[in-house]
Amino acid sequence: MGDVAVPSGVDPHEVLGIAAGAAPADVTAAYRRLAKRWHPDHLPSAEAADRMALINAAYDELRAAGDPAPPSQRRPPPGGGASEADARTFRGRLAAMVPQQAIRCGMA
Repeated sequence: MGDVAVPSGVDPHEVLGIAAGAAPADVTAAYRRLAKRWHPDHLPSAEAADRMALINAAYDELRAAGDPAPPSQRRPPPGGGASEADARTFRGRLAAMVPQQAIRCGMA
C-alpha cells in the first residue's frame, strides 16, 4: 500500500486499535474502519494524509507478519482450479443453454 514504515517504538496493533494477536479478519476490519474515517479523499487535510500513511504502514506490517492475503484474494494453487470432470459438466450445461440450431449454424 505504501512505502512508509511504522516508526520504531510504535506498535502497529495500537495504530489500528486492536489487541496483539488479533485474527486477520479483525486486522482487516480495523483497517477498513480507520480508512473510512481518515482517508484523505473523505477528510482532505495534511493530518489525514499522515494518519492514513501510518494506518497503511501498520496494516502492511501486520499482514506481512501473518496471513499473506484474505481468503477472497488468494489465487488457486498452480495446476489447481476446475478438474476435467467439472469442465465437462460445465460444457454440458452450457450446451443445454445454447440453442442447438445456433451451434450448427456456427452462430454460437
